[in-house]
Amino acid sequence: MATRYAVATGNWNATSTWSASSGGSPGASVPATGDRAIIENTRNVTLTGDTTTGGCNIQSGGTLTGGGYTLTCDDDGAVVIFDTDGTISGNLDVSLTGGTSRSLELLGSSGNVRNLTINNGSSTFTLIAAATLGGNLTITAGTLSTGSDHALTVTGSTGGAGTLILNNSTYTSSGGHLSMTGTVTIDTSGVITGVD
Repeated sequence: MATRYAVATGNWNATSTWSASSGGSPGASVPATGDRAIIENTRNVTLTGDTTTGGCNIQSGGTLTGGGYTLTCDDDGAVVIFDTDGTISGNLDVSLTGGTSRSLELLGSSGNVRNLTINNGSSTFTLIAAATLGGNLTITAGTLSTGSDHALTVTGSTGGAGTLILNNSTYTSSGGHLSMTGTVTIDTSGVITGVD
């Protein structure tokens, strides 16, 4: 497991994008399974295909350009497995498969994850801020929790055989379906709106 810092604007799969230290010289190996990828301020990293890494942090001022591809995070040991304070550009899909329960921050300065997939039956992923998905939420296995009542907006549909815990949050859809074959729980002050 290694930490890689995007110190240059470029493609995810290029060693010229990555350094082994913050602000360091490029040329480090590309972040892969179990690694932490940190996209630094003013850097724009572009996916050129579906990619797996342990976890990802888009720092304030940094950008991850999705290109319509999926970034799979399979756990790197950090508390927050996917953490964006920067910009998501284009269509970025995120799949969380890590075997340990982690937190999740999708609320950056601009742009949204399109499709989010949760796929590990032993893990709970907990929002630490409000989240908006530009597409669908699929909980194939495992649990997504809205944590301290953070709002969750899913532009498309929500489904899967896992568990969605809404607590006292507001869940909003833009006419999509909420059709879990698993479990949905919501507390007495929670609200579900916009579901057809």
